[in-house]
Amino acid sequence: MGWKATFEIDGASFGLSQKVTSHLYLFSYLGEKWTVKYRFTYPKDFDGAKDIEMFLKTLEWTFK
Repeated sequence: MGWKATFEIDGASFGLSQKVTSHLYLFSYLGEKWTVKYRFTYPKDFDGAKDIEMFLKTLEWTFK
């Protein structure tokens, strides 16, 4: 099972302030006691949706 949250916030990197988009994905397996979190953050004027989608589609889980 997984959850997704999207944020638009003011970010700072290398001394510069800019608007950023951040996507948080949280996956947990209730039968076991573990959680996996992925967070993708990039400048608001960049479209990272295709890159995130490709990452999640090719992600290999190590349990069966």
